[in-house]
Amino acid sequence: MVSIQRFFPDVTSTVFGGVFIALGVYLLTATDHLTPGLGAVFIGIFTMMVMTGKTVDEEVSMAGMKGDADTLDELLEELGIEGDMIQIPSGDLLSAPRTFVPVEDFQGLPDLQDEMVIVTSGGGRAGISLIPPGLHLMELAESSLETPTEGLEGAREVMGVLTHGLGLAKSFSLREDEKITVRITHGPYGDMCRELREKRENICTRTGCPLCSAYLTAGTQYLKRPLRLVDFKIDGEHVIFEMEEIVR
Repeated sequence: MVSIQRFFPDVTSTVFGGVFIALGVYLLTATDHLTPGLGAVFIGIFTMMVMTGKTVDEEVSMAGMKGDADTLDELLEELGIEGDMIQIPSGDLLSAPRTFVPVEDFQGLPDLQDEMVIVTSGGGRAGISLIPPGLHLMELAESSLETPTEGLEGAREVMGVLTHGLGLAKSFSLREDEKITVRITHGPYGDMCRELREKRENICTRTGCPLCSAYLTAGTQYLKRPLRLVDFKIDGEHVIFEMEEIVR
């Protein structure tokens, strides 16, 4: 079994550090907000440099992940990004999956490319395009499978490794009816997720924490369809994401 204690610090430092550096460069080069831009760059560099240990106590890794998730959500709040997440698979224009968060209500999915972070498309399709917080967790799960199956069963295989191999949750279910429903039953990291939800009420619908993001990224990547969040529920230890395919 892969040690999740080894993995979380490198994932969070890389993902969130890169986001802050990208935003800082944008603010420095395309706006007059020099101080926030410099601050974002320094936060990104600091995040990527500090949490680089190969072995970290579980409490330390969870504290680091909570801090990064908290900071990212605060940044999205300050930028006025209020929409619900859209999970997008890799494809011709994207070398890796993305999480697109619209500024407000969903008005359509813009054509995203790798270099795009701040999206200002017309027709109300403005927002921010991020590397999913759980992408590298999903890739770690993939690496233990010789030849993952495509489609719904492939997504279930990867989610099974996330659950039973990495120990991210007690159980999960993935089903497709009129909508695509991902249900995750939290295990050892349930308290952490609960604390994040209590402090940041929109974190689950905007980007998700790295744990839930890993499951949602697997769903969109193996179904090969962009999926929009249409409902989110909490039922005891269960978190339930209802996703809808975006038909272009």
